[in-house]
Amino acid sequence: MKVSHLATAALVSIVVILSGNLLFGVYSGDRYEELVAHRDRLAENVEELKHRHTALQARVELLRRSSDAVAVEARRLQYYAGDEIVIRIDEMPSRPSQQSPGRVILGRTETHANRRLLRFIAFVAGVGSFLVLVLSDRRKDRMVVTR
Repeated sequence: MKVSHLATAALVSIVVILSGNLLFGVYSGDRYEELVAHRDRLAENVEELKHRHTALQARVELLRRSSDAVAVEARRLQYYAGDEIVIRIDEMPSRPSQQSPGRVILGRTETHANRRLLRFIAFVAGVGSFLVLVLSDRRKDRMVVTR
C-alpha cells in the first residue's frame, strides 16, 4: 500500500464530491435560481414593510396631534366614555380590527438527502479507486516476479 494510492483515492473523492455539488447539490444552477427568487421575494417584502412603516408613522403622528382621532380609534376598539350610550344592532357584528405585521416569508427548506448521497458516492468512488490501484500494483508485482 503506497501513500500515493491513498492520495489518489482522496483526490478522486474530492473531485467526485465537488463536481456532484456543482451539478446536483446546493451549488447547482437550479438551486441558484431558487436563491435568486427567494432574494427577490425578500426584497419585495422589505419594500412592503417600508410602506407599512411609513403609513403607521403617519397614523401615530395623527393620533399624537388630534384628540378627535384618538376618540375615533378608541370607539373602533370598543372603548367608550362613561357618559356615552352604546346601541348595538344585531345584524352588524362589532369586532375590532386586527393589525398584521406584514407577510411572513419563510426561509428556504434545505434538503440534506443530496448531500448525504453525494458524500456516499464520493466515499465509494474513493474506496473503489484505492482498491483498483492496489490490485493493479499487485498484478504488476506478480508480472515482474514471473518473468
